[in-house]
Amino acid sequence: ETRQALKNLAELLHAAGNATLDNVAGCSVLLLNITADFQTMNAAYAPFWPKDPPSRVAVQVAALAGGASVEIQCFGILPGYKRDVISVPGMPALPAGIPL
Repeated sequence: ETRQALKNLAELLHAAGNATLDNVAGCSVLLLNITADFQTMNAAYAPFWPKDPPSRVAVQVAALAGGASVEIQCFGILPGYKRDVISVPGMPALPAGIPL
């Protein structure tokens, strides 16, 4: 479901103004069972942003529409504007190769 949701998002971005996944600034991921599904979702999610992924929050919910087990909401910036990567002083960087 994660892979399909992100493929759909990429198509919507393109249709809405020739934007790409690089225009996504952040995502909220809703999961029915975060304990059982987070690693699978993360493995499907990570390849869509191999470098400088957008911010993300993942939470467990009681139910999702249509019997889905994952729902992803994203927000972004307009094409032509740059999404900056921000690092917080004192916050350790993630080691290379660790999926977000």
